[in-house]
Order: sequence, then structure tokens, then C-alpha cells
Amino acid sequence: MLVTDGPAVAAPALRRAIGAFADPGLPVADRLRWSWWAPVASLPLWDDEGYHLIVPPLQFARDVGALDQLPMMLNVLAVATALRGDLGVCRPA
Repeated sequence: MLVTDGPAVAAPALRRAIGAFADPGLPVADRLRWSWWAPVASLPLWDDEGYHLIVPPLQFARDVGALDQLPMMLNVLAVATALRGDLGVCRPA
């Protein structure tokens, strides 16, 4: 829908998807598997704060020891932060 019809048409579906990832009733396995999509879905909306959506699932993955999820989630955080223009955060440690 986003590619074929554009962001304005896709926006309601993207917002519903973002809301679904924020649902506290989302099963743990689904939260770990799909929550990294929330900030990705926010990017076409130019949602300036959408990149923060990766922080709760990232912390959740750390808390439950799902280390296999961290590379994807950290990558999403890095890309979203760079696209937002917050390049100071992207500096080497």
C-alpha cells in the first residue's frame, strides 16, 4: 500500500500497526519477533519521535535475555537515529 498508493493512503494502516506493537497484551514471542517494525513503520510517516518506539522492545529483549534480537533492534535504532539527523548520538565511543 505504501509503495503503490503513497504515504497518505498508507498512514492509517501504519498507525494501526504501530499501535499493535504497543499493545501490552501482545504475546512475548510476537513482541520479540515483530516489535522492531514499529519504528520502521513510523519512518514513512515522518514521525519525529517514532524512532523511540524501538527502546521498549530493545530493553525487553535485554531483560528476557533474547540476545539474538539485539542486532536487528540496535540496527533499527542506529538507522532511525541517523535518519532523524541526531548524528551526535552516532559518534564513536
